[in-house]
Amino acid sequence: MANADVSPGGVAKSRGPALAMAKSVAKSPTLPGPVAKSSVDNSPGGLGQLRPSRDQVHRRAFSGSVPFRRNDDTAGGRQARRRSVDSQPSSHSRQIVGPRTIQHPLMAHPWFQLNLVRMIKLLLLVLVVVALVLVGCATAQRKLLYYPTHHDGANGLVPWRDGDLLIGYAREVANPRNVWLMLHGNAGQASDRAYALPCFADDDSVYIMEYPGYGARPGSPSKTSFNAAAAAAYRSLRKRFADKPVCVVAESIGSGPACTLASLSLPPDKFVLIVPFDTLAGVAADHFRYLPVTWMLRDNWNNIAALAGYRGPVEIFGAEADTIIPIRHARALAQSVPQAVFHRIRGGHNDWSTSGEVVIRANGGNGET
Repeated sequence: MANADVSPGGVAKSRGPALAMAKSVAKSPTLPGPVAKSSVDNSPGGLGQLRPSRDQVHRRAFSGSVPFRRNDDTAGGRQARRRSVDSQPSSHSRQIVGPRTIQHPLMAHPWFQLNLVRMIKLLLLVLVVVALVLVGCATAQRKLLYYPTHHDGANGLVPWRDGDLLIGYAREVANPRNVWLMLHGNAGQASDRAYALPCFADDDSVYIMEYPGYGARPGSPSKTSFNAAAAAAYRSLRKRFADKPVCVVAESIGSGPACTLASLSLPPDKFVLIVPFDTLAGVAADHFRYLPVTWMLRDNWNNIAALAGYRGPVEIFGAEADTIIPIRHARALAQSVPQAVFHRIRGGHNDWSTSGEVVIRANGGNGET
C-alpha cells in the first residue's frame, strides 16, 4: 500500500499514474451520461491499475464504444475519441438536405446508361424505316389503283379541248337536250369509253373527261389531280352550255371525283353513278383485310360525305356479281342519300354497258330503293 495515502477524512487517494488515469477515464467523452466512479484495483495482481466500474462496462457494451484500454489514455487518444464521437450523427438529430431529384432505378442501371445512345439511334432508324414504308405504300398504292393507257385511237369520238389542252373526247350533237360529263374508271383512257354511248339518249351530248396522266393528257394520277380536273371540266361545260342541264355520270373510281362536284355553288343537275363505292377505304379493306388500309390509303374518296348536302336527283347502279366493288358498297351509298334510286343489275363490274339494264337519262329512274 505504498502508493496509497489515507487523508484525515479517511478517503483513500490514488497516487502516481493510477491517479491520473482515474481522472482521465472519469472525464472521457466516450462514456455518455453521468461520470461513473472508477476504483483502483489494489489486488496483488493489479496494484495501481484502473478498474472500470460495472456501470461503465455496461454502457460501453451497448454504446458501441471501443473496449477500455489503458494505453489509449493519452492526449492524442482523447482527441481521437472526441473526433470520432463528434463525427457520428446523433440518433436524436435530423439531417437537413436540399431538394433532390427522384430518379427511376432503371435510369441508374449501368446497362441503361451505356445503351442510351444505341436506343436513340435505334429509334431514329425505326422512324426512317416507317417513313420509307409509307412512301413505298403510296407508290404501290398508285400502281394498284391507277392503270392508264396511252394509245392514239379516238374510236369515232372527237377531241375535246380546253384551249390547247386536250381534256377528253366527246360525242357532240347540235342543240343538245342535255349535256353529260362522264368520268370513267381507273383503267384505260377516255377514248375507250365509246362503248357507253348506246346507254345515252341520241339527242344528248356526252363529254368523256381524260384524267391527268392518262392518254395524251400530261400530269400524274391522284385524288387531287382527278378532283381538280373534274371541277375544271364541269365549269367549262357550265359556261359553254349555260341554258342546258349539265349532268354527271361516273363509273367505278370515277364516282369519287364526280361526287365532289356536289359541293359546288352550282352543282350538277343530276348524278348517275354506275358500280360506285361508298368509301374507297372500305373497298380496299375488302381486298387487303389484314392491312390498316385506312391509314395507308392516301387517295381515299368518301362519297357518302360528298353527297350529304346534295338535294338533286341521284341514280345508282350496283352489279350483283361485282367482285371488284361488291354491290353492298353501292347499296350503302344509295341508303345514305334519301332521294337516291337504286338499281340492281346483273353481271360483274365491267358488264354494265352490255347488259342493256343501264339507261342514262336526265329524267328517269324507277328502280329498287
